[in-house]
Amino acid sequence: MSFTLTIMAMVGGWSDASAKPSEDQLKILNDLKESIEESFSAKYKVFEAIDVKTQVVAGTNYLFKVKVDNDQIIDVKIHQPLPHTGNPPILMAN
Repeated sequence: MSFTLTIMAMVGGWSDASAKPSEDQLKILNDLKESIEESFSAKYKVFEAIDVKTQVVAGTNYLFKVKVDNDQIIDVKIHQPLPHTGNPPILMAN
């Protein structure tokens, strides 16, 4: 006898953190680096995404863990609106 276990993500819930962000996710993060630095009142020499969680809403929310200078880890939340809006990704309050 065998069993199959299906685990489904909660609708509107956050995904598990992935081992590495995808190229598209990294582009979104890096495109907003200047805004992120402004938000944290810092200029980062080190800026390396460690992992990312996603949340499907009216678009996609991304929660990145980012390694910055002095081995600090910061959380960065970005919202990417649905494509039909034509709006760019935005940094959400940290």
